[in-house]
Amino acid sequence: MKKIVNLIIWLLSLTSLSQELSVVEIQAEVEKINSESELVHYTFDTDKIYNQTTEAGGTFDVWVNNQKIRKISQKIFLSNGQFITTIYLKNNQPILILELEKHFQWNDDNSGLDYEKELETNYSELIYAYNWDKDPIKVVSKGNSLRNETVCGLSDYWGLLQTAMKIIP
Repeated sequence: MKKIVNLIIWLLSLTSLSQELSVVEIQAEVEKINSESELVHYTFDTDKIYNQTTEAGGTFDVWVNNQKIRKISQKIFLSNGQFITTIYLKNNQPILILELEKHFQWNDDNSGLDYEKELETNYSELIYAYNWDKDPIKVVSKGNSLRNETVCGLSDYWGLLQTAMKIIP
């Protein structure tokens, strides 16, 4: 999973014409977080923490180091795919948010979804930020989202951070 996230970050960063120093710093911090051996990993069932059932359930993962949340990942599983949100934090402030939508492919005669094939990433979005109170410094999107709602800013992710702070021991 770490390699996939790093590869996606690297591939999406190639699409920009110029890289800002702050984006390079954020990518370096994300690599540091992904390689921290001291991280304590907690996994929770989304149906239990939200007291609401999704089609196929989900997981809510939190990685902590020295009582500071370093990474949050929420995976919601649906009959047609997955929605994955991963937030990387520095000093409890988001620095990178990665949104992925993965969907099952149609079978050869288009009569239904082919659950035997690997999920395809139909949409990905990277939001680079240094200050929770400010707008993202850079947003890189690839593909088309199937969601009805759109994320407007960093404040839309406040709920995930609040949930993580409530449930970790």
